[in-house]
Amino acid sequence: MFKFERFDKRVVDYAIGAINRVFNITLTETFKGMKYIYLALAICLFSCNTTLPEKEISKMWLGKPVNFNRIQETVYNYHMFDSTGAEVGSMAFGWSFEDGMLVSRDTSQFYDGSVYETAIFEFDTSDFRLSSLAIDMKMGPTTLDIDLSYENDKIQGMAKMSRDTLIREFPVDSVFGQHVFREELYMLMHTLDYKEGDSLALDVFVPSGLGMSKASITYVGQESIQVPAGKFDCTVILLQSSGGMPTNKIWISNEEPAKMVKFYVPGAELTIELADL
Repeated sequence: MFKFERFDKRVVDYAIGAINRVFNITLTETFKGMKYIYLALAICLFSCNTTLPEKEISKMWLGKPVNFNRIQETVYNYHMFDSTGAEVGSMAFGWSFEDGMLVSRDTSQFYDGSVYETAIFEFDTSDFRLSSLAIDMKMGPTTLDIDLSYENDKIQGMAKMSRDTLIREFPVDSVFGQHVFREELYMLMHTLDYKEGDSLALDVFVPSGLGMSKASITYVGQESIQVPAGKFDCTVILLQSSGGMPTNKIWISNEEPAKMVKFYVPGAELTIELADL
Protein backbone atom coordinates (compact mmCIF):
# COMPACT_ATOMS: atom_id res chain seq x y z
CA MET A 1 0.00 0.00 0.00
CA PHE A 2 1.32 3.48 -0.89
CA LYS A 3 0.48 6.68 0.92
CA PHE A 4 1.08 9.88 -1.07
CA GLU A 5 2.11 13.00 0.86
CA ARG A 6 2.10 16.63 -0.27
CA PHE A 7 5.10 17.77 -2.32
CA ASP A 8 6.12 20.86 -4.33
CA LYS A 9 8.12 21.57 -7.48
CA ARG A 10 11.43 21.97 -5.61
CA VAL A 11 11.12 18.44 -4.21
CA VAL A 12 10.33 17.01 -7.63
CA ASP A 13 13.21 18.90 -9.29
CA TYR A 14 15.63 17.73 -6.62
CA ALA A 15 14.42 14.16 -6.98
CA ILE A 16 14.73 14.20 -10.75
CA GLY A 17 18.28 15.56 -10.39
CA ALA A 18 19.13 12.77 -7.98
CA ILE A 19 17.81 10.13 -10.35
CA ASN A 20 19.83 11.67 -13.20
CA ARG A 21 22.99 11.47 -11.08
CA VAL A 22 22.33 7.88 -10.00
CA PHE A 23 21.75 6.65 -13.56
CA ASN A 24 24.37 9.01 -15.10
CA ILE A 25 21.94 10.43 -17.65
CA THR A 26 20.66 13.94 -18.43
CA LEU A 27 17.10 15.01 -19.06
CA THR A 28 17.48 16.80 -22.43
CA GLU A 29 14.93 17.72 -25.03
CA THR A 30 15.37 14.23 -26.48
CA PHE A 31 14.20 12.69 -23.19
CA LYS A 32 11.32 15.06 -22.44
CA GLY A 33 8.95 12.27 -23.25
CA MET A 34 10.30 10.43 -20.21
CA LYS A 35 9.60 13.32 -17.84
CA TYR A 36 6.52 11.74 -16.39
CA ILE A 37 8.38 8.49 -15.74
CA TYR A 38 10.98 10.48 -13.80
CA LEU A 39 8.21 12.29 -11.94
CA ALA A 40 6.62 9.03 -10.87
CA LEU A 41 9.96 7.67 -9.66
CA ALA A 42 10.64 10.90 -7.79
CA ILE A 43 7.30 10.76 -6.01
CA CYS A 44 7.91 7.17 -4.96
CA LEU A 45 11.43 7.89 -3.73
CA PHE A 46 10.75 11.06 -1.81
CA SER A 47 7.04 11.31 -1.06
CA CYS A 48 5.76 7.77 -0.46
CA ASN A 49 5.61 5.54 2.56
CA THR A 50 5.35 1.80 2.11
CA THR A 51 3.68 -0.41 4.67
CA LEU A 52 4.67 -4.08 4.82
CA PRO A 53 2.77 -6.65 6.81
CA GLU A 54 4.42 -7.34 10.18
CA LYS A 55 3.96 -10.16 12.64
CA GLU A 56 1.87 -8.89 15.52
CA ILE A 57 3.59 -9.69 18.82
CA SER A 58 1.83 -8.74 22.04
CA LYS A 59 4.32 -7.46 24.61
CA MET A 60 2.16 -8.82 27.38
CA TRP A 61 3.21 -11.39 29.95
CA LEU A 62 0.71 -12.97 32.35
CA GLY A 63 -1.83 -10.46 31.03
CA LYS A 64 0.25 -7.44 31.99
CA PRO A 65 2.54 -5.19 29.91
CA VAL A 66 6.26 -5.83 30.37
CA ASN A 67 8.53 -2.87 31.12
CA PHE A 68 12.05 -3.83 30.02
CA ASN A 69 13.37 -0.57 31.51
CA ARG A 70 13.02 -2.32 34.87
CA ILE A 71 15.74 -4.80 33.86
CA GLN A 72 19.37 -3.94 34.53
CA GLU A 73 22.00 -5.82 32.55
CA THR A 74 24.11 -6.99 35.46
CA VAL A 75 24.70 -9.86 37.86
CA TYR A 76 23.27 -9.62 41.38
CA ASN A 77 24.73 -11.60 44.28
CA TYR A 78 22.54 -12.97 47.05
CA HIS A 79 23.16 -14.58 50.44
CA MET A 80 20.98 -17.39 51.79
CA PHE A 81 20.09 -17.62 55.51
CA ASP A 82 18.41 -20.39 57.48
CA SER A 83 15.81 -19.92 60.25
CA THR A 84 18.55 -19.15 62.81
CA GLY A 85 20.04 -16.38 60.67
CA ALA A 86 23.13 -18.39 59.74
CA GLU A 87 24.41 -17.92 56.19
CA VAL A 88 24.06 -21.28 54.44
CA GLY A 89 24.47 -20.53 50.74
CA SER A 90 24.77 -18.02 47.92
CA MET A 91 23.22 -17.24 44.55
CA ALA A 92 24.29 -15.15 41.56
CA PHE A 93 21.58 -14.21 39.05
CA GLY A 94 22.07 -11.96 36.04
CA TRP A 95 20.32 -10.54 32.98
CA SER A 96 21.64 -9.48 29.56
CA PHE A 97 20.19 -8.71 26.13
CA GLU A 98 21.94 -10.74 23.45
CA ASP A 99 20.91 -10.93 19.76
CA GLY A 100 17.21 -10.40 20.41
CA MET A 101 17.19 -12.62 23.49
CA LEU A 102 16.85 -11.76 27.14
CA VAL A 103 19.37 -14.14 28.72
CA SER A 104 19.55 -15.02 32.42
CA ARG A 105 22.31 -16.99 34.10
CA ASP A 106 22.03 -18.49 37.56
CA THR A 107 24.57 -20.09 39.90
CA SER A 108 23.27 -21.30 43.28
CA GLN A 109 24.87 -23.35 46.03
CA PHE A 110 24.53 -24.48 49.61
CA TYR A 111 27.80 -24.40 51.48
CA ASP A 112 27.32 -27.93 52.84
CA GLY A 113 27.56 -29.29 49.29
CA SER A 114 23.97 -30.55 49.23
CA VAL A 115 23.08 -28.51 46.11
CA TYR A 116 25.11 -26.81 43.39
CA GLU A 117 23.26 -25.51 40.32
CA THR A 118 24.19 -23.61 37.18
CA ALA A 119 21.60 -22.62 34.59
CA ILE A 120 21.00 -20.45 31.54
CA PHE A 121 17.61 -19.33 30.20
CA GLU A 122 16.85 -17.56 26.90
CA PHE A 123 13.69 -15.52 26.38
CA ASP A 124 12.87 -14.48 22.79
CA THR A 125 11.92 -10.78 22.92
CA SER A 126 10.32 -10.94 19.45
CA ASP A 127 8.05 -13.96 19.90
CA PHE A 128 7.81 -13.13 23.61
CA ARG A 129 8.32 -16.60 25.01
CA LEU A 130 11.05 -18.64 26.63
CA SER A 131 12.92 -20.35 23.82
CA SER A 132 15.44 -22.56 25.62
CA LEU A 133 16.94 -23.49 28.96
CA ALA A 134 19.81 -25.57 30.27
CA ILE A 135 20.14 -26.66 33.90
CA ASP A 136 23.00 -28.55 35.52
CA MET A 137 22.18 -29.48 39.12
CA LYS A 138 24.28 -31.53 41.54
CA MET A 139 22.58 -32.85 44.68
CA GLY A 140 25.19 -34.83 46.58
CA PRO A 141 26.04 -37.90 44.47
CA THR A 142 23.18 -37.22 42.02
CA THR A 143 23.49 -35.03 38.91
CA LEU A 144 20.55 -33.73 36.88
CA ASP A 145 21.16 -32.26 33.40
CA ILE A 146 18.21 -30.69 31.55
CA ASP A 147 18.33 -29.19 28.04
CA LEU A 148 14.99 -28.04 26.63
CA SER A 149 13.71 -25.87 23.80
CA TYR A 150 10.24 -24.47 23.22
CA GLU A 151 8.84 -23.96 19.72
CA ASN A 152 5.38 -24.26 18.12
CA ASP A 153 3.83 -24.85 21.57
CA LYS A 154 5.95 -27.98 22.06
CA ILE A 155 8.67 -28.58 24.64
CA GLN A 156 11.47 -30.77 23.34
CA GLY A 157 14.79 -31.96 24.65
CA MET A 158 16.34 -34.30 27.19
CA ALA A 159 16.66 -34.68 30.94
CA LYS A 160 19.43 -36.94 32.20
CA MET A 161 19.90 -38.13 35.76
CA SER A 162 23.07 -39.86 36.89
CA ARG A 163 24.18 -41.36 40.19
CA ASP A 164 27.45 -43.24 40.45
CA THR A 165 27.38 -45.56 37.41
CA LEU A 166 23.60 -45.39 36.94
CA ILE A 167 22.36 -43.10 34.15
CA ARG A 168 18.73 -42.55 33.21
CA GLU A 169 17.55 -40.44 30.28
CA PHE A 170 14.10 -38.90 29.85
CA PRO A 171 13.30 -37.63 26.32
CA VAL A 172 10.83 -34.74 26.20
CA ASP A 173 8.63 -34.08 23.15
CA SER A 174 5.21 -32.93 24.30
CA VAL A 175 2.69 -30.10 24.45
CA PHE A 176 2.16 -29.20 28.11
CA GLY A 177 -0.06 -26.13 27.68
CA GLN A 178 1.84 -24.03 30.20
CA HIS A 179 1.50 -20.27 30.56
CA VAL A 180 5.14 -19.92 31.64
CA PHE A 181 8.21 -21.88 32.67
CA ARG A 182 9.17 -21.70 36.35
CA GLU A 183 12.51 -20.06 35.49
CA GLU A 184 10.73 -17.47 33.35
CA LEU A 185 9.01 -16.17 36.49
CA TYR A 186 12.32 -15.09 38.02
CA MET A 187 13.41 -13.50 34.76
CA LEU A 188 10.35 -11.27 34.36
CA MET A 189 8.31 -10.92 37.58
CA HIS A 190 10.03 -7.63 38.42
CA THR A 191 9.12 -6.08 35.02
CA LEU A 192 5.41 -5.89 35.91
CA ASP A 193 3.46 -3.26 37.83
CA TYR A 194 1.38 -4.71 40.67
CA LYS A 195 -1.51 -3.06 42.45
CA GLU A 196 -3.90 -3.85 45.25
CA GLY A 197 -6.27 -6.66 44.33
CA ASP A 198 -3.96 -8.23 41.74
CA SER A 199 -4.02 -12.03 41.70
CA LEU A 200 -2.71 -13.84 38.63
CA ALA A 201 -3.50 -17.54 38.14
CA LEU A 202 -1.14 -19.52 35.92
CA ASP A 203 -0.07 -22.98 34.85
CA VAL A 204 3.69 -23.38 35.24
CA PHE A 205 5.97 -25.95 33.63
CA VAL A 206 8.62 -27.06 36.15
CA PRO A 207 11.67 -28.45 34.28
CA SER A 208 13.26 -30.14 37.30
CA GLY A 209 10.20 -32.38 37.63
CA LEU A 210 9.20 -32.39 33.93
CA GLY A 211 5.65 -31.58 35.02
CA MET A 212 3.06 -28.89 35.62
CA SER A 213 2.14 -26.87 38.69
CA LYS A 214 -0.85 -24.66 39.42
CA ALA A 215 0.38 -21.34 40.76
CA SER A 216 -0.67 -17.77 41.48
CA ILE A 217 0.98 -14.39 41.97
CA THR A 218 -0.81 -12.16 44.50
CA TYR A 219 -0.11 -8.57 45.49
CA VAL A 220 0.61 -8.33 49.25
CA GLY A 221 1.50 -4.68 49.80
CA GLN A 222 4.29 -2.14 50.20
CA GLU A 223 7.19 -2.42 52.64
CA SER A 224 10.55 -0.77 53.34
CA ILE A 225 13.23 -3.35 54.17
CA GLN A 226 16.91 -3.49 55.02
CA VAL A 227 19.14 -6.11 53.37
CA PRO A 228 22.95 -6.34 53.08
CA ALA A 229 22.81 -4.29 49.83
CA GLY A 230 20.95 -1.41 51.54
CA LYS A 231 17.47 -0.12 52.29
CA PHE A 232 14.72 -0.41 49.68
CA ASP A 233 11.06 0.57 49.29
CA CYS A 234 9.45 -2.55 47.86
CA THR A 235 6.34 -4.05 46.35
CA VAL A 236 5.67 -7.39 48.01
CA ILE A 237 4.12 -10.30 46.09
CA LEU A 238 3.38 -13.91 46.97
CA LEU A 239 4.12 -16.69 44.48
CA GLN A 240 2.09 -19.69 45.64
CA SER A 241 2.08 -23.19 44.21
CA SER A 242 -0.11 -26.26 44.57
CA GLY A 243 3.03 -28.41 44.44
CA GLY A 244 6.04 -29.10 42.23
CA MET A 245 7.71 -25.77 43.08
CA PRO A 246 8.21 -23.87 46.34
CA THR A 247 6.05 -20.97 47.48
CA ASN A 248 8.01 -17.68 47.59
CA LYS A 249 7.33 -14.31 49.18
CA ILE A 250 9.20 -11.77 47.08
CA TRP A 251 10.20 -8.13 47.67
CA ILE A 252 10.73 -6.09 44.47
CA SER A 253 12.23 -2.59 44.68
CA ASN A 254 10.05 0.23 43.36
CA GLU A 255 12.93 2.00 41.62
CA GLU A 256 13.85 1.69 37.95
CA PRO A 257 15.64 -0.51 37.11
CA ALA A 258 13.92 -2.74 39.64
CA LYS A 259 15.65 -5.33 41.79
CA MET A 260 14.38 -8.52 43.37
CA VAL A 261 15.67 -7.61 46.80
CA LYS A 262 14.50 -10.48 49.01
CA PHE A 263 12.90 -13.93 48.84
CA TYR A 264 11.40 -15.95 51.67
CA VAL A 265 10.75 -19.66 51.09
CA PRO A 266 8.48 -20.76 53.97
CA GLY A 267 8.64 -24.48 53.19
CA ALA A 268 12.42 -24.49 53.69
CA GLU A 269 12.49 -21.61 56.20
CA LEU A 270 15.04 -20.04 53.87
CA THR A 271 15.63 -16.31 53.37
CA ILE A 272 17.55 -15.00 50.33
CA GLU A 273 18.72 -11.35 50.39
CA LEU A 274 20.46 -9.10 47.89
CA ALA A 275 24.08 -8.82 49.02
CA ASP A 276 25.49 -6.09 46.78
CA LEU A 277 24.72 -3.89 43.77
